[in-house]
Amino acid sequence: MHNRILYQLTWLAAALSLGHHLDHLIRGNAVGWPVTDQVNAFTASLVVYPVIITGLLLYHAGRVGPGFWALVSGGGAAFVGAVHFGPAAVEPPELILDLLLLLNILAWLFSIARPSG
Repeated sequence: MHNRILYQLTWLAAALSLGHHLDHLIRGNAVGWPVTDQVNAFTASLVVYPVIITGLLLYHAGRVGPGFWALVSGGGAAFVGAVHFGPAAVEPPELILDLLLLLNILAWLFSIARPSG
């Protein structure tokens, strides 16, 4: 039997991955192939999409289970952690925080300015 929550979490992870890649494209930093000629962490991280699609197909066929998704999620978290927080971080937090602070302030202003009801 297939777990609906597992499907929802997988689609959520895919949406967050897409948002993360779009963030890099919009900000124009740490972007690699296929957008530029450089092969970098951005390029390597694109492997998440075929992994998710393959995993969904295999899960639907009953060939993989929750353990597969735990390994994929853990591997993804380790990769993002290394790229952003590791000793050889390509994009350490100080390159991100100013923009995130601005976006949070704008989101807060939008939320209080929005009419209720």
